[in-house]
Amino acid sequence: MVTGHVEKRYGHWVIIVELDRENGKRRRLYRNVKGKTKAQTEREKDEWVAELRGEGYVEPSDVTLAEFWPIHLRAAETGGRKPLSSRTIDNYSRLYRRHVHPRLGSRPLRFIEEEDVERLYAAVRDDGLSERTLILIHTILRACFRRAVKKKLMPCNPTDDFHIAQPPRKERRWLTEEEAQQFIEWLYAKGHRDAELIAFALSTGLRRSELIALRWLNIDFIHKTVTVQRRLAKHKGWHVIPPKTVAGRRVVPLSETALIALDRARKARDEKKTRLGVKYQNEGLTFCNADGSRIDPSALTHRFARLAKEFGVGGMRFYDLRHSFASILVANGIDIKVLSELLGHANTRITWETYVHIHPSRHRQTVAILDKVFGNNSQGNDRATESPSMTEGET
Repeated sequence: MVTGHVEKRYGHWVIIVELDRENGKRRRLYRNVKGKTKAQTEREKDEWVAELRGEGYVEPSDVTLAEFWPIHLRAAETGGRKPLSSRTIDNYSRLYRRHVHPRLGSRPLRFIEEEDVERLYAAVRDDGLSERTLILIHTILRACFRRAVKKKLMPCNPTDDFHIAQPPRKERRWLTEEEAQQFIEWLYAKGHRDAELIAFALSTGLRRSELIALRWLNIDFIHKTVTVQRRLAKHKGWHVIPPKTVAGRRVVPLSETALIALDRARKARDEKKTRLGVKYQNEGLTFCNADGSRIDPSALTHRFARLAKEFGVGGMRFYDLRHSFASILVANGIDIKVLSELLGHANTRITWETYVHIHPSRHRQTVAILDKVFGNNSQGNDRATESPSMTEGET
């Protein structure tokens, strides 16, 4: 016998319908009702129960989350206004495989309830994962369930009423102009294998993926520019592909620091080619391993972390070289639109939100300007000296 009742959850009414038991197991359907009174919700519940009792009702299929997940991924990768990149698909698949599938994968979609999602999130927190990871898991589940609801495989989306607050961003360490120069000099004196690559990254703002895929033919020594045309991406292995956006294809001017790094890299390449002969893998890469092969991105990241700690800026990531490049230019008054173009951002909003860290030097400049405008008014100072002291009650 199909029965139903209403409950108030998370600030709105929910209709809960009890279906006939199957193999002794309770079966429920849910429907969120927002913006209606209890009486209106009760009427909607009665209509729904009457509909379910009729012969025209077709019960949702028992498609499990594990069966629907690859269908959802294929649709997310190829359809919609903004298809997901292959790297994002890989990241989402990894999160689902590790944290969602063991707990919810075997459950039929129509039986997944808010309580199941709540238990999943609690388990993720108990595993010691960060709030950012939990937000990602919530994001992929919400999108998956939304598609399942559209396909009539679920009565409602059990993640709709969950809100996970964004954790505060960690304070990132970036280099000042003076520190950047000292870091480069320290790397050269140390003779580290990545010295030229790091110096070039600091003076151009290129991403790690763009640096590793960079070739000598992308360098214009006459006009002193580098053209970004390729990047390294991970999808079932590492592959060289074009930039993600039109703005990612860009021309970046080369400073003297960048040109010195290139000159040193070219001399090192020639020495390696002479020493290894036919064993040298001549792929035309600007920055490469000793045998000419492509640098492993993860290995580069780990080597940089050790270097940063040794230099005294522990906790700094390789990507923070890009932050440093942007911050130094901002501190020297670069136009935000020009900076956005140099970084390859699709719009200036991304640049403002991500890279504009105002250095203390900017505050000092502001104080200096204020002092210049208001601080040297000798007549005002004289008047302040001559004016009588404020009597009690004056404000």
